[in-house]
Amino acid sequence: MLDYGSGNLHSVSRALAHAGGEPVVTGDPQRVAAADALVIPGVGHFGHCVRAIRDKGLDQAIAACVGTGKPVFGVCVGMQVLFEGSEEDPEVGLGILPGRSRRLPDDVKVPHIGWNDVTWRRTHPYVQGIPDGTRFYFVHSYAPDAITGRSVSLNTCLYRVRSGPSRVPSRAIAVTR
Repeated sequence: MLDYGSGNLHSVSRALAHAGGEPVVTGDPQRVAAADALVIPGVGHFGHCVRAIRDKGLDQAIAACVGTGKPVFGVCVGMQVLFEGSEEDPEVGLGILPGRSRRLPDDVKVPHIGWNDVTWRRTHPYVQGIPDGTRFYFVHSYAPDAITGRSVSLNTCLYRVRSGPSRVPSRAIAVTR
């Protein structure tokens, strides 16, 4: 699990342990690049998080994990930093996934906090055994563009009038907001 000085390290670590994983928290780029899999947690401001990742040399370690096909899982802002950018800050994202995160529209309550049904658009090992229509808890103000090209949206979640992806797998990359 990537420690870049921001994020929900303890919550995500406990969730992984509860699911049977053995998370190791590190901010050492060499350990990250050598890991079997990578989780990028995140809570906070897009620009601050991307700058912290770059300042610690972790951007190259993330790219190395992606380049070798290791499983990479981005959570919340840890998802957003994988994209090319965000409306939240002019800082350039890591560009691993195409597109940008955009603020939810003004006609919905922001931040979006609450339970919503998720509709799977296709099957993927990431969601194996989770039925269509399962409710997930969301806390976010930004969401990625509709995904095209290198990655494909795995599901949609309808929040009032806006339907958008909340999980985006690409090769071995899976992200969630």
